[in-house]
Amino acid sequence: EASPSGDNAFKIELARRIVVRALISALSGTPERLPALPASPFSNIPGARHVA
Repeated sequence: EASPSGDNAFKIELARRIVVRALISALSGTPERLPALPASPFSNIPGARHVA
């Protein structure tokens, strides 16, 4: 069990939330296919800019 020292109590709570979110995400699994990012050359969104 972590205990705060000074003004870092928020970091412990933040770390707990991050771990919970990561575990929930892992339990939900990975989709078969991840969608491309909007500006990716593989995106099917019309008008998306592909300029680097």
